[in-house]
Amino acid sequence: RDYVQVDTGLVKLTTSTKFLLCSDGLHGYLRESDIAPIANLGGEDAVKKFIALANERGGKDNITAILVEVD
Repeated sequence: RDYVQVDTGLVKLTTSTKFLLCSDGLHGYLRESDIAPIANLGGEDAVKKFIALANERGGKDNITAILVEVD
């Protein structure tokens, strides 16, 4: 598209805050209740689980995911 709308906001960071950054290949295949337990696996384990879950639920697009963890 010629135009992309970006959502922005400010959040207070604390130790153990996690952000899941992902492409549309992952978005829509996760339930909100899935995210925190998987993110708590941490790092690469969490990312692999997110991708596997999306694929199990019929993922039809390339998936990119990054879990950002604040220490």
